[in-house]
Amino acid sequence: MTGLARATVERKLAKGDRLSQNKSERLVGFAELVGQAQTMVRESGNARAFNAAHWMAEWLEQPHPALGGQKPGDLYAAVSASLACLETLVHLTGARGLPLNSIVIS
Repeated sequence: MTGLARATVERKLAKGDRLSQNKSERLVGFAELVGQAQTMVRESGNARAFNAAHWMAEWLEQPHPALGGQKPGDLYAAVSASLACLETLVHLTGARGLPLNSIVIS
């Protein structure tokens, strides 16, 4: 779901390198989903031997009837991409003080 290999993240951490903003946000988003799953299971009173990260990784890759048969991970990626586009537009217009219709697309 994050599109990042564990080895890549571990190597960057070991070197003290930073991930790109996009990759960092994907990892934080996944961590938030895992945290939500952990909270839900803990509150149910049956959290023994539950691996939230493993469960979430599997759940994101399984088609779900409530999502019209789509995989939650595919929808999550689309939302993340649209948020990244929105952030870019906000940055372009806000940082430069330009109205959106003045940005030239080549």
